[in-house]
Amino acid sequence: MKISLFLVALLLALDTAAQDDNLKVYAENESGGYIVLTHEKCQLESYQELFPYRGYATTNNPNVIYEGCYTIPDISDAPKLPGYTAIPIVTFVDTDGYKAEWPADIFSARPETKATL
Repeated sequence: MKISLFLVALLLALDTAAQDDNLKVYAENESGGYIVLTHEKCQLESYQELFPYRGYATTNNPNVIYEGCYTIPDISDAPKLPGYTAIPIVTFVDTDGYKAEWPADIFSARPETKATL
């Protein structure tokens, strides 16, 4: 239930970002930077259909940014199985086609309240 509420809050925050493109959510990565999700349109034309939103990753070098795109599939129709809980997952793809997935609840609105991957 907590994760479902988080997903609703995250999606509402991202919908609000349609009016404010500066809204971002962050998760710390192992390179000393962040994975950043925005509500901006994916800038990689070959991925826009499946991954509509822009995401990117940074490192401890502020001049290095890895562009990518992401989606969070809708889990509202996920089957209800005893003992199992559907978890919203962020699916991210970068310019080289590398895909990564993370639980949506590791992302926070401010980098100083980040979660470690």
